[in-house]
Amino acid sequence: MTPRIRLVIIIVALAALLGGALWFALARGGNGQDDPKPTGVAVLPSDQGGENPSDGGASDQGGEDEQPKPTGDFTDPEQVATAFADSYPGDVKAISDATFQASLKGTDSSLAKEISNPRVEQDDHGSDDIYETYAYTIYGTYKGEEIPAYSITVARPVDAEEGDEENDTEYRVQSFDWTPQMLGDEDSPGPAADVISPISSQQRIDLASNVRKGALAQTLVYKDGETAKERKDRLADWILTPTKVKPEASPSGRYGYKPEILSQVYTTEDGGPITIGYTGRWIDPYDQGNTSPADYTVTIVRDKNGKYQVKSIEETKVPKNDGGDE
Repeated sequence: MTPRIRLVIIIVALAALLGGALWFALARGGNGQDDPKPTGVAVLPSDQGGENPSDGGASDQGGEDEQPKPTGDFTDPEQVATAFADSYPGDVKAISDATFQASLKGTDSSLAKEISNPRVEQDDHGSDDIYETYAYTIYGTYKGEEIPAYSITVARPVDAEEGDEENDTEYRVQSFDWTPQMLGDEDSPGPAADVISPISSQQRIDLASNVRKGALAQTLVYKDGETAKERKDRLADWILTPTKVKPEASPSGRYGYKPEILSQVYTTEDGGPITIGYTGRWIDPYDQGNTSPADYTVTIVRDKNGKYQVKSIEETKVPKNDGGDE
């Protein structure tokens, strides 16, 4: 190969290298800036121009979760929760069960009025032998900050009404609880610490049990030799109004029968005070086949401090069984 031919080949190779470098620079934009480091996150078309991924891909229009539009279909528990959040502390009677309605009387709603822009989030869902229940937390703006403000439960009977194939019973609000952030603690009480509020989920459970173990048990206990005055004075610590209910005893009065409570259920009627129904039986301790049915209604009221108290205990007379002690 002659020196001239070798020179031509070198020139052609250099030209090819320079051309490739120029094409690569143009393909990168020719701006001389470094490539951005890879993020490892695939970008969807809807993400472009949006917020950071940590904001959930929120749009420029606020970033809050879209709330369900009101439909008035209260067979949908979320619709009930949303309606309550939008209305409370206004009129919520149409979406509250009778016991919750009754617990609203005498409450302090001033704090709830300070919460704006409510939105609901479901926390839990469960069923027992009686109710299907949903729990929701209501978030809202309080003093310029969005916080979890309170929670509610909404429920309906598990079983459809007699004659209906599907359960189309509407859900109703059963309880109201301020969140720990609003309640605070002993060392640092929150704004809701001393607020008289509607019945809470724990109060609703405890109230029926505490009455059964307390005022009702004291009413049904048989105390041999106790005078009417002594009984009245003793029960005054448990019941606001003297009761005519008396414990069952043997025909001779020598011993009392044993009371057994088998069920308890809220029987509150719309517009009335809280009432709880208890059913059970009396058992002769010396002849346990000798029983008689028992049915009681307890009426509950609140004092000025918001404490629940037993106002009265009444008995519904039911026929004794054939083996009853006449």
